[in-house]
Amino acid sequence: MKRSKTKNSLAPRAKKCQATSGLLKEGDEVASDNKGWKVLNAGLVSVAQKIEHYEIATYGCLRGWARLLGNKEGAGLLQGILVEEKAANHALSELARFRSNNEARGECSTTDFCGDGKDAKSLNGRRGVRPVGAVSSRLVSMAR
Repeated sequence: MKRSKTKNSLAPRAKKCQATSGLLKEGDEVASDNKGWKVLNAGLVSVAQKIEHYEIATYGCLRGWARLLGNKEGAGLLQGILVEEKAANHALSELARFRSNNEARGECSTTDFCGDGKDAKSLNGRRGVRPVGAVSSRLVSMAR
């Protein structure tokens, strides 16, 4: 990115992202508020997905602007980052679907494999981390 910005007469600069800092703080709060609870991993996966979604939106906008400005090199670099961020988000969705949501429901322990995916999918057919079953009120309160 620095190489691409310099090429286009834009001085590269680092800037702290307040949104990501806030989401990391939320992750710390989820961890401390739910220590010892079965919903801990589901809550942490949820926060991690929020960070990934924010990054996907950010890099998607930057890629669009690079394309608009005719910066093919920058757009290509940003496309590569987007592919990585989307893959990370997909991995988190799978982790939630096949493991942490089931842990939160008490369907498996943190040391057991939670099934082949078919059972997990029937328990929580939605994508990503969603409140399920008896823990929904606890997870919803964590999101506030």
